[in-house]
Amino acid sequence: MADHATSESDQALPQTRRSWLKTAALSLALLLSGAVIGSGVTVIALRRRADEARRHPEWLSRRTLARMRDRLDLSDAQAEQIRQIFANTRRQAQMLRGEHRREARAIMDVMHEDVSAVLTPEQRAEWERWIRRARERAFRRNGPKEHRKPPRRGGTPPSPPDGAAPEPPR
Repeated sequence: MADHATSESDQALPQTRRSWLKTAALSLALLLSGAVIGSGVTVIALRRRADEARRHPEWLSRRTLARMRDRLDLSDAQAEQIRQIFANTRRQAQMLRGEHRREARAIMDVMHEDVSAVLTPEQRAEWERWIRRARERAFRRNGPKEHRKPPRRGGTPPSPPDGAAPEPPR
């Protein structure tokens, strides 16, 4: 009888191990497929948001102003002045779109200066950090000039942020 009990436990062990490995493999496959699907959905959502911002630039201005209100604790008067600055800038930039990127960049620089003039010194410091990070993200996204894709509709890509050196060719 003792021999019979030993042989059953010997057979049960490999079966349990196979079952555990099968469960682990299926769990890993499920996890990886979820990560791939989640990444894909995120990319699609980000592209849609970027397309929406291009089609409706006023949406981006409202969103930016809302963030500025939260982050910089703007007064109502400051928020209204900045809203008007954004609206004027958007109109000017739309007139220049595609053909005069350098002029558009100069207009954006003037807008940044105008917004800075409305802010307190503490708010201005945070605003300047915010703008610097946005320019750095745009530069990282677009890369140095020699690696950039050709611009759409005749425009030129944004210039690198102040003080940023282009990456060496790979």
